[in-house]
Amino acid sequence: AIAAVASVDELRAHLAAGGAAASPTGAWVAKAPLTAAGRDRVRRTGPDVDAATATRLGRLLAVHGALVVEPWMARTLDVGQAGVVLAADRALLLPPHRGVCDGAGVVRALLVDDAAALPPAHARALAAATAAVAARLGALGYRGPFVVDAFAHADGFHPLGEINPRLTFGLVARAWAEHVGQPLLLGLGGPPPPGARPLVHAPDGSAAAWCHAGSSSSLSSAVASLSKPSLASR
Repeated sequence: AIAAVASVDELRAHLAAGGAAASPTGAWVAKAPLTAAGRDRVRRTGPDVDAATATRLGRLLAVHGALVVEPWMARTLDVGQAGVVLAADRALLLPPHRGVCDGAGVVRALLVDDAAALPPAHARALAAATAAVAARLGALGYRGPFVVDAFAHADGFHPLGEINPRLTFGLVARAWAEHVGQPLLLGLGGPPPPGARPLVHAPDGSAAAWCHAGSSSSLSSAVASLSKPSLASR
């Protein structure tokens, strides 16, 4: 179950009532209502909230006023679909892209490879959700880019995980892939995989952004190398 809580006591009550029961491990995540890249969150397992966790939650609540609590699922696929709302009743929808996340759910890179098709049922569900989001954004007066993030786990597919009504990393990756004319892996931070080309350097000289373009097969090992948790997830 997904719930919004305004205090640590509300979170404890939610967990005691089975709020994380959908997770096969009883894991849960409490995150800021508006956040990005796996930040502003606490991830734990079990219904008990110890003193150290309560302190962290209290700090987040003091900043954000409320937290969204969800069961933590072991994802088998992260995917997004981008588009641009052009008018109240018109939008351009782009092909889906893959998210490459580490074990803590932090996005390490995005893979733009239109030859790597989604399972048909997933593709239909994602397209329907993205079209519905575009229509709703248009009706609300929004004009511009957006992305719908989705994910699959052992028990199903969630076609509407997040809505990002802004210029996102997914749209940047799509534009860069069209620029180079090849499937592309575009990443932020962390050690880039072998064969990647740094695009932007951090003050300490490390790669703040990097890309790896090539065939679908040549990108497989690069994707596999990004599965370890990043510093941002700790």
